[in-house]
Amino acid sequence: MQQMSTVHDLPVGSILIKIRRAVFVLGATLSGDAGDLELSFENGQTFSFGVAGDGESLAIEPNPWPEQFPEPVSPENQAFLRLSGKWEIIDLGGLLWSYRQFLGRRLSAADALGASGLRLDFDGMPIRVEVIADELRVTFES
Repeated sequence: MQQMSTVHDLPVGSILIKIRRAVFVLGATLSGDAGDLELSFENGQTFSFGVAGDGESLAIEPNPWPEQFPEPVSPENQAFLRLSGKWEIIDLGGLLWSYRQFLGRRLSAADALGASGLRLDFDGMPIRVEVIADELRVTFES
C-alpha cells in the first residue's frame, strides 16, 4: 500500500495539464455534489485529493483517482449500478471554463491550511481544496 502524500510532495514548478472531479451518477443523472479532485502535471505526476477516513482531514494520494467498477463490468455489477449509481471521474478542464482556466499554468505554491485543506497557487490564480463537514470543497479565489 502506497503512503499518503503531503503538500510537500506536490510538484511545485510543474504545469497543470488535466483537472478532473468525481461526480455521483445514477442513470443519466449527475448529482449536484462533486467528490474527489484529481490534478495531473506535465512531469507525469498525478495527485488525487479527497476526504480522509476520519471525515475531517484532507487525503492526498500520489496516483490517479481509482475507478470503482473498471470495464468489463459483470452483469451482476451492471444491475447494481443501474439501481444504486456510482462515482465517476469527469474531465472538468475539458468541459468548464472555471476549471479550464487553470490548465497550462504552473503550480507556483502549495500551502497547507491545517490538516483539513490546502491552497494551490497556479501563476497567481489560487484554488482552495478543503474538507468541510465530511465533503471536499474546491473554491477558486480571486
